Amino acid sequence: MRLRQHRVQMKHEMNEAFNYNSDYFEGISGTWTKLSYPFISKNLIQNIRGKKVNRSLDLGCGYGVYAEVLLDHSAEVYGLDISEDACNVCREKGYSKVFNANVDAIPINDGTIDFVFTTEVLEHILDYDKMLSEIHRMLSKDGTLVLTTTCYSTSIFVAINDPQFRLRNYLDYFGGFFSKKTRDNFVRKFCFTFLGGHYHGFLPGKLTKKITDMGFTVAEKKLFTVHELLFYKDGKNLFKKVFLKETGWPLHKRVLAFPASVFFMTANFLVNHVFAFKNNILIVAKKA
Repeated sequence: MRLRQHRVQMKHEMNEAFNYNSDYFEGISGTWTKLSYPFISKNLIQNIRGKKVNRSLDLGCGYGVYAEVLLDHSAEVYGLDISEDACNVCREKGYSKVFNANVDAIPINDGTIDFVFTTEVLEHILDYDKMLSEIHRMLSKDGTLVLTTTCYSTSIFVAINDPQFRLRNYLDYFGGFFSKKTRDNFVRKFCFTFLGGHYHGFLPGKLTKKITDMGFTVAEKKLFTVHELLFYKDGKNLFKKVFLKETGWPLHKRVLAFPASVFFMTANFLVNHVFAFKNNILIVAKKA
């Protein structure tokens, strides 16, 4: 009964638009935004510097975190977001035009945008095919898209914290690597609320093919992690305490703590450095 109620609740939440208000943006500013900014801004600058950019679009602009970079390299910067709060902030930051609209019907003419930047938006869009189609429509010939979004593989680290998660749900998780429907269902069931309205988690290869099929040429693909997936940094501290005289631990406690510290450090290293477990994907593509 509780599982059924959980599914009904999740369905209700997904039928209602996620509330992207000031609380939402302030909540992520000190976590995801702070952690990801150095990596994303560096790659954004690399892909916009030196280009003759008349018009850029910050798609899903939020509070205009990357406004400084875009404004420094573009004659005009447009913004678009479903949040009216976010649109008002971006107007104050100097964006030329800001549209409070959905991504499935963007009020911008065909072929008029030279550079589209969208970070951590695609996973929030139920029909992301439409979003990619709209980006392709708006981009000028040889226009550039810089996109980041979430990898499905790491959804398990959120899911296992859901009180409704059961051992059998590991099968659903592994099934998601072979079925888009299973993949989306898993993310929506266990990650939707915690991650702020995620409908999808992407497999890098599948997403790259999707973008190519939409009429883009993918110029670059990178996987990245901005925070450790398992918070076992304490394993390093524990390891140090085993050998520090100042700790004051008796011998038996040190003997027990040593293998525990090694296990934590090893698990942390493997999860965070194995190619399969990266938080996010960055794709740079051009309109073919």
